[in-house]
Amino acid sequence: MVVIFCPKCGGGTYIQEEDLVRILENTRPLKAVLKILYVCRACADKFSRLVNEDLETKKRDTSGTGVANQQTQAPTRSVAEAAESLKFF
Repeated sequence: MVVIFCPKCGGGTYIQEEDLVRILENTRPLKAVLKILYVCRACADKFSRLVNEDLETKKRDTSGTGVANQQTQAPTRSVAEAAESLKFF
């Protein structure tokens, strides 16, 4: 992750908005051009930058973590145990 500083005062920034400008389809690996709007924490000045991101690398980074990984795991209880817990009478 790259830290961006305010060009006006040199203060730290945070991302306010991120917009997809274009996906570059003729490149390998597939790339996206993003317009990121930053806001300075010190002087509240807003400025933007265009950034190229490699989509295939980003896809590989998120594939091993998060909710998607939890959904693909095998259930810990067997079907018979799950059915037994659903019996009320």
